[in-house]
Amino acid sequence: MKKSGILLLIISVTMFTVPLESCKKNPEGFSGKITPENIKAGFIYSGKTNDNGFTQAFEQARYVLEEKGIPTMVIENIPETTECDRAMNILIENGCNVIYATRYGFEDSVFKYAKKYPDIKFSWFAGTHTAENVSTFFARIYQARYLSGMAAGAKTHTGKIGYIASVPIPEVIQGLNAFTLGARKINPEAKIEIIWTDTWYDPYLSKTAARILIEKGCDVITWHQNSADAQDVAASNGIYSIGYNSSSRDLSPDYYITAATFNWAAYILDDVERILNGTWTARSYWGSIADGAVDIDEISNIDKDIYMDILEARTKLKDGTLNVFSGPVYGQDFNLAIKENDTLSDSEILNMKWYTRGIIGLLK
Repeated sequence: MKKSGILLLIISVTMFTVPLESCKKNPEGFSGKITPENIKAGFIYSGKTNDNGFTQAFEQARYVLEEKGIPTMVIENIPETTECDRAMNILIENGCNVIYATRYGFEDSVFKYAKKYPDIKFSWFAGTHTAENVSTFFARIYQARYLSGMAAGAKTHTGKIGYIASVPIPEVIQGLNAFTLGARKINPEAKIEIIWTDTWYDPYLSKTAARILIEKGCDVITWHQNSADAQDVAASNGIYSIGYNSSSRDLSPDYYITAATFNWAAYILDDVERILNGTWTARSYWGSIADGAVDIDEISNIDKDIYMDILEARTKLKDGTLNVFSGPVYGQDFNLAIKENDTLSDSEILNMKWYTRGIIGLLK
């Protein structure tokens, strides 16, 4: 679904599209207590719902809410600009009293409308601060990245793995480092060739980056992009892929290994339950593989021994006996980045601005 002059929305319960302007019902917005009888969850997406990636991962969580009888509403293709205000207005005027703003760049709109509507509960993706009615949420996707890196390290024959990265911020660097550590756990000589697109979503740049990486000899491709466009290029060249955000197996099952995936239902269902049972307070949620917020997709096209090694590492991540960022870990400069017996704190992980050994390219 694309914009054509005016914004469009999806009313998920009935699954049809209508112009935003024709849907206004309650211009005063919601006030009072949220109950099972009046709860309605609104989602604001920066991308399209069927992107085989970032937005689709949220759609899977939204479907779970609907299966439990909670009505939802979606507005998609909203840029990280003041256009988010318009989307907020539409959700609120249509009775949404729980709102999930699924991009960091929606910050200004979140806090503007949270102040205006104190009885509405907001969740801000990857946010850095809360308010009385605003929580933030993200997940330790670096744990799943580590496991998918193990699969890549086992699969490569050239020793070169291509990584299409988005924006050089700590969130992305965490995943890149974890993936590299996982790859080199299995294949100590593996190198990660990185290309930065400087955007979260651009199918043309993703596909172009995949072609360049393949030309450089990379025989496994992965990405930190909002969609799986690079996978088509990889498969058409007989190259294996490792996905991100949500499963993209159906795009090219013969050349798909696995994916590092989010399960946003782990947060959203808990959030709704807290709202309805009266225990909700604003929080900063950073989910893990232990509580089901992240995981690795079903693994295929890989040797059984490696498959078992990955499952063992997954079990250790879940029970806490394995920590991705425990030393010794060497940086790209060959100096110790994490000393032996040391483990990075959450603050250090959240502010990560260095490359581990094995990454080819300079930190932007």
